[in-house]
Parts: sequence; structure tokens; C-alpha cells
Amino acid sequence: MKQLNIILLLMFSTTAVFSQTKNSPSNDSSKNIQLEEVVISASNFKEKKRNIAQTIDVISAKKIALSQTQNTGDLLIQSGKVFVQKSQQGGSSPVIRGFEASRILLVVDGVRMNNAIYRSGHLQNIITVDQNSLSSVEVMNGAASTIYGSDALGGTIQLLTKNPTLSTTKNVLFKGMAFTRFSSANNEKTFHADINVGGKKIAFLQSFNYSDFDDMKMGDRYLSAFPNFGRRSLYISQINGLDTILKNSDDRKQVASGYQQWDWLEKILFKQNDHLTHI
Repeated sequence: MKQLNIILLLMFSTTAVFSQTKNSPSNDSSKNIQLEEVVISASNFKEKKRNIAQTIDVISAKKIALSQTQNTGDLLIQSGKVFVQKSQQGGSSPVIRGFEASRILLVVDGVRMNNAIYRSGHLQNIITVDQNSLSSVEVMNGAASTIYGSDALGGTIQLLTKNPTLSTTKNVLFKGMAFTRFSSANNEKTFHADINVGGKKIAFLQSFNYSDFDDMKMGDRYLSAFPNFGRRSLYISQINGLDTILKNSDDRKQVASGYQQWDWLEKILFKQNDHLTHI
């Protein structure tokens, strides 16, 4: 009887081990493999996000393409990761945990756009970067002064532009994209195009973006309690060199809020060897 119990126990153990191995996720060929997210704003070098103690939010290239925002400030607003002060159409001042302007650092591919000597009030220069040429945006919440200096007291926003792509075959790699966009809210007309030409050792990326924005116009639905909220019945213009108050023919339009913007990006990549690349 004792021998029978031992045999049954061994059979049950074998079956249990076999079942566990067969259903183990590591051996399931249909399982999706997720690559670990890599960020560079935490230490200026690429590293896995899970190894970083600070809170870092990443806006990926896919999210940037899907959002279809008019400028980089609107991109940060739609991400829900950053509060942006925007009192006029041609401006956006990011705020991270109450810090803004000279107390947070804006960086494009490692090159700082501002520093501690800039004004402490609202700073609008983030819209000068074409959001359609970005590969990702990294928002580093909290102090980053140890790495970036005292101008990163409140955090850092790292804007990473697209990089040229080398060819993995004997043929030259040609790829690109282009789109146009129209928005009725402010008669936005945008055209963007970028093209990549890549060889085995050298690659070029050329990106161009043009945007034309008319004056911003409010909607025509108002709460009965606030029928005149936001209306601009007057505006100021220069006549013979003097500031003059004029009557606005359409008090729902923000006169002189329209602007045009050209963005031009060119990057060259040279692969010296398997361990060294210059951009």
C-alpha cells in the first residue's frame, strides 16, 4: 500500500510539473514582447525607465502623430502630463509642479533653450520647436539640478528630434512622409514634410514645416449669466506711430493674434564604426 501511494504521488508530481511547464508564459510563442522604455533625460545617457527613481513621463512619436496639435505647447496640454499657461494663441508656458520659465529647463537634443538668467515669468519659446519633427518628449518632474544645473530646479522637458536612419541592406534607404492640415477654429493651414536618405555609413534627414494661423475666434455659445464673457470690443493698433484704441468689428475675434511659422531641421548621421556614431 505504501509503494502504491509513492507511485501515485510521483505520477501526480510529474503531471503537475508538465502542466506548469506547458502553460508557462515564458514558453508561449504567442505572447507579445514589450520592449522596455528607454529615457535619456534622467542622466543624459540612455537607460531603462524602470531603473530611474524620478518620475518621468514620455510622449511617444505615436502619441505625437495621433494628437495632431497645432504647436508643441498644445502637445503638452493634450498629453495631460504638464500644465501649460496660454494667454494668447502664439504662446505656451509649461508649468511643472508650480515651477515655470527660468525654474524649469527646456532642452532640444541636449541643447538648452533657456537658463537661470531668463525671466521668471511666463516663457513662450517652446512653440518655436516643430512638434511634427519630434521623436519623443520626456518630462522630468522634480528637481534635476544635479545633472542640468540650477535652471532645472523645478524639472526638465527634453525634446528629442527624429534621427536619420541608415540602410541595413546594400541599397540606399529612401523614406519620408508629408501631410497638410486645415483647422476652422483659426483658419490654420499647415504643411509638413520630411525625407530620409540613408546609406551604410551616412544618412541625411531633412524636415520642413510651415504653419499659418489667422486670428483666433471664439465660439458663439454663451451662458445666459455671462453673455459678454471674453468678448473684445476694442483693440489697440498703431496709427502714425501712436498706439490707438479702435473698435473691433467682431468682438469674438482676437485681433492680431495670428502668426506664421517656418521650421527647418536638417541632421546628418555618420557611422564611423560599430561603436561610434556622429550626428
